[in-house]
Amino acid sequence: MNRPAKNIFCAIFCAIFCAITATAGLAAELGIGAVQELGFGKFIAGAGGTVTLSAAGARTAGGNVQLVPSGSWNAAQFTVSGDPNLSYSVSLPADGTVAMFSGANSMALGGFTSNPSTTSQLGGGGTQTLMVGATLVVGSGQARGAYSGSFAVTINYN
Repeated sequence: MNRPAKNIFCAIFCAIFCAITATAGLAAELGIGAVQELGFGKFIAGAGGTVTLSAAGARTAGGNVQLVPSGSWNAAQFTVSGDPNLSYSVSLPADGTVAMFSGANSMALGGFTSNPSTTSQLGGGGTQTLMVGATLVVGSGQARGAYSGSFAVTINYN
């Protein structure tokens, strides 16, 4: 084979070989679905303070707030889904950006925590449970009512 023909053959072979071996795959979209709402349960406001709910579901009062033991409370629960074994990060709301309302009355939420926190890895099946807790700021003589609100949890592949 002469030199120009050999160079053309090598170039064609390389182009075919590269086209055959080049593959690309996009990761599955990372998703999050709410399973259970964040619930602080019943309490008496007194002179005000806080109700803290850990990501594990433990509830504590601070200041002059008294917890009412009847009823239920729970951390928020989400299911994170995506490609198996990939790492992801969790971003929770900043303090002072979320409130709960009952008519014209409100209470601030802050101190958000999660388990797992900040970064984690999806399991072999491509899912993981994410639990979220927060601290509710209760005003002195806070008005009675059923307070509700919403907050965003952001997840991204690392």
